[in-house]
Formats: sequence, C-alpha cells, structure tokens
Amino acid sequence: MGDFNTVADLSEVCGNCGDIRLAMEEFQDCISQTGLITLPMQGDLYTWHNRSTGDRSLWKRLDRMLVNDRWLDRWPETCYDSLHPRTSDHAPLVLRGDIRHSPVRIFRFDNYLASSTQFLPTVQRVWGHSVFRDSHVFRYSQVESA
Repeated sequence: MGDFNTVADLSEVCGNCGDIRLAMEEFQDCISQTGLITLPMQGDLYTWHNRSTGDRSLWKRLDRMLVNDRWLDRWPETCYDSLHPRTSDHAPLVLRGDIRHSPVRIFRFDNYLASSTQFLPTVQRVWGHSVFRDSHVFRYSQVESA
C-alpha cells in the first residue's frame, strides 16, 4: 500500500497535469514485471487533490494497494476503501475483508502413489482442467515455458 506518485491509467486523472505518459508506462511496467495486482477499491476514485480550485484543480489516484498471487490465494475477498480526506491532501485507505491469520494447511504426499501407472495421466488430466488453466500459477508456468 502506498503513494506511488503516479497513475496507472489516464482515467485516474481529473484536470490538466501535463504529459504523464512516460511515468504512467513505467509504473504499468513495474506492476506487470513484479506480478502485482491492484486490489479492488471502493469509494472515491481519486486519492489525491492538489487543493487548488478552478482550472488549477487536479485530482489523481496516486494511492493504491498492490498484492501478489500469494496474498490473493490467502485472502481472496480483500478490497479497500478510499475515504474522503480530511486533513491531508491524500485520501486514507482502509483494508477490508477477512484477513485473519488462516491456519497453515499441511500437504501430505505418499510416495507409493507415484509408482502407480495411473499417477501421471491423472495429474496431467487434473492440471489440464479449466479451473487450473485460469489460475495465476498456470499462466505463469505458460510464460516460463515459452
């Protein structure tokens, strides 16, 4: 979570702020290369205001919460609210969702299963199922193998 001092899209700006395309593209590349995902946000779209009025008024979405796949796997229902700023020029962000510590799930694998002639075909069939094809891990494995 933070103030990234740039926007990810031109729709995140209201007002004249000059040419921001290079900074915006660099921010998009950073998010993409790190595999981060912006959590869904509710509330005001713009999280920063320059406190000017009239033609000089400028609103931007500079603040956001970025997470990785591991976060989403653990807390898939999280989002955040952008509240109306009171004393700062930035809107406070409030994380919402069930983020209590979930217990560690123990994975057990019995080696004798791998000796079965049906083991590999079963694994290939299950991993080829559409549920897994849509997962971030599957998409990442496709990129890695390309």
